[in-house]
Amino acid sequence: MLRTRVIFGILMAAGIGGLLLLDLHLQRRYDIAWAPAYFCVIALATVLAVHELALLLRQAGCRIHEPLVMAASLALHGSVLAAQLRGGEAVVWHIGAVALTPAMAAMVGLVVLALVVETVRGWQHGADSAALGRLGGDLLAFAYIGLLGLSLTALRVMESLNGVYALLVTVAVIKSSDIGGYLFGRAFGRRKLVPQLSPKKTVEGLIGGFLLAMIVSLAAGRWLLGLAWWQLVVFALAVTPMAVLGDLAESLMKRAAGIKDSGSGIPGFGGVLDVLDSILLAAPAAYGILVLFACGR
Repeated sequence: MLRTRVIFGILMAAGIGGLLLLDLHLQRRYDIAWAPAYFCVIALATVLAVHELALLLRQAGCRIHEPLVMAASLALHGSVLAAQLRGGEAVVWHIGAVALTPAMAAMVGLVVLALVVETVRGWQHGADSAALGRLGGDLLAFAYIGLLGLSLTALRVMESLNGVYALLVTVAVIKSSDIGGYLFGRAFGRRKLVPQLSPKKTVEGLIGGFLLAMIVSLAAGRWLLGLAWWQLVVFALAVTPMAVLGDLAESLMKRAAGIKDSGSGIPGFGGVLDVLDSILLAAPAAYGILVLFACGR
């Protein structure tokens, strides 16, 4: 198990890191600034994550409108892609006194279409007590995968800091927290952290994850982003707890659904959602911290 996890972890890190560096090469060599490799990866990850979450929710008795959630989530990243193609100018629609952003439009569109689908279903087959669960599940899936995942794209297109490096450092710190927690927990774990949600997580693993995340933040952040040591300490202290919470949040959903992994497509890890769980909650914190530090330069 450990060997498989290490091998596929290295392969994933090398593959994703290579694609991000390919985007950087295309930008510098050919002035292609809209990150084609990244958007292909995030689109695929979004579709797979929504599908896995839909299966998880189905196990818990809630069937969401999966294609609608996928479309709304992809529209968020597509709006950033459109902005990049326009030279970085944000897409905002002004309707009278209201400024409508793509995120707002995607959420409104999802709600309206889901209500239409449920209304037609009710018209044809009668009122269904599960309709409210489906509508609520749609919003949960969109917020969890779409809105939280949008922070990754926001990191990638940062201009005040190098977007590729900002994303690489963020993912490296988050995943080093996961790796440190896993390795320290296996080697020294004695006291359970939250056995009701994740029986294998330990206090010793939590401390090890913090330490490794701090080391990676100081090393990679200084080298790639040029931030001060105290900024990188703050960055690690802000991001690491959110990564742990992200992992526990997915554990909560999996336990509620009565399953161990969100999928089986990635040997040693489970599904795409099992890889993204810590990232989804930690990426917004990382983006907020880096924006603050960039503004203070």
